[in-house]
Amino acid sequence: MKRWTISVPDETAAEVMAELDWGDSRSAWVRDAIDMKLDGEPAEPADDADDTLPDALAAAIDAYEPGADVATQTARTALRDAVTWLRDHEGAAKRKAIVAGAKPADVSAQQWWARAARPGLAALAEQGVVDRPTTKTYAIEEGEG
Repeated sequence: MKRWTISVPDETAAEVMAELDWGDSRSAWVRDAIDMKLDGEPAEPADDADDTLPDALAAAIDAYEPGADVATQTARTALRDAVTWLRDHEGAAKRKAIVAGAKPADVSAQQWWARAARPGLAALAEQGVVDRPTTKTYAIEEGEG
């Protein structure tokens, strides 16, 4: 993944960061928010933000209610990142591969996995939306969702 760094005024960066959960750091919304803040327009999520997942997967993620120790949007964003990565990945994947492929760079792997992604994946597996071939692997088969 190619990474870009841009400079923005401190107050603009603070405004943008105040509107984000840590899990949003890689999304198109961040890029759009920064561009809109610099242009003085209100920030809105990108229209294609959820287009990468089938309706059933997106709905299951949107309905996911995490435990009290993590913010709902943070958990859903981490879950969406993990599910999107799994959908593009061929076959089942273990924690290490999912974390390496889906976790934002500026987030603790332990926190992202243990508090947000793993509980969400487990909940989706219980619903049958995500496959769990073994106790340590998750997968999304072609055409699911």
